[in-house]
Amino acid sequence: MGALAAIATVAGGIGTAINAYGTIAGGGAQEQAYQRAGQGYEQAGIAKQRAAEYEALQLEEKARLEREAGRNELATAQVEAGTYKRRKELALSSLQARAASSGFTATDPTSLALADEIARYGTLEEDRAVAGGTVKRAAAFAQARSFDASAGGRRFEGEAERVAAHNQAEAAYYAGRAARKKSYFDAASTILGGISTIAGRFNPSAGSGEISTPISEAYDPATGWRTTTHRTTRYRYQ
Repeated sequence: MGALAAIATVAGGIGTAINAYGTIAGGGAQEQAYQRAGQGYEQAGIAKQRAAEYEALQLEEKARLEREAGRNELATAQVEAGTYKRRKELALSSLQARAASSGFTATDPTSLALADEIARYGTLEEDRAVAGGTVKRAAAFAQARSFDASAGGRRFEGEAERVAAHNQAEAAYYAGRAARKKSYFDAASTILGGISTIAGRFNPSAGSGEISTPISEAYDPATGWRTTTHRTTRYRYQ
C-alpha cells in the first residue's frame, strides 16, 4: 500500500473516532436536555400540589368559620328564647297580681283564659326562636360540609397533577437514558464501519460479514413495554 493510501487510511480512522466521539457527546447532551425537562415536570407538579393544598386549607378554614357561625346562631336563638320565657313569666305574674287586686280568684274563668293565652303565645315565641336558630345552624353546618368536600377534592386533584407530572418526568428521564444508549450504539456502529473500511484497504481479499447492534429503545409508560431497534453493520474480515 502506498504512503498516501496509508495516510488516507489513518486519517479515515481518526475521522471515524472523532465522529464516534461526537455521537456520544450528542447523546449526552440529549440526555441532559431530557433530564432538565423531567426536572421541570417534577417541579411543576409539586407547585400544583402545593397550590391545591393551599386552596384546601382555605376551604377548611371557611368550613370552620361556618360551623362556628352556626353554633353562634343557635346560642343567640336560645338566649332570645330565654328572653321570651322571662317575658311570659313576668306577664303571667303581673296578670295574677292585677287579678288579685281586682278581686278575681285564681280559678276565675277570665283570669284563666288570659293566663292561657299569655302562656301559649310566650311558648310559641320561645319555640320559634329556637327553631330559627336550629335551622340556621343546620344550614351553616351543611355549607361547612360542602367546603370540606371541596377541600378534599382539591387535595385529590393536586395529588393527581403531581403524579401525572412525575410520570411525565419519568418518561423524559427514560428518553434521556435511551438517547445516551443510542449514541453508544451509533458510535460502536461507526467504529465497526471504520474498522471494516480500514481492513478492506489493508487486505482487499478479506471476507465480509455483518453484525446487528441495538441503536434505540422506546418506553411506553402506559403499558410498561420496551422496544429496541437494531442496526445491521457489514464488515470485512480476513
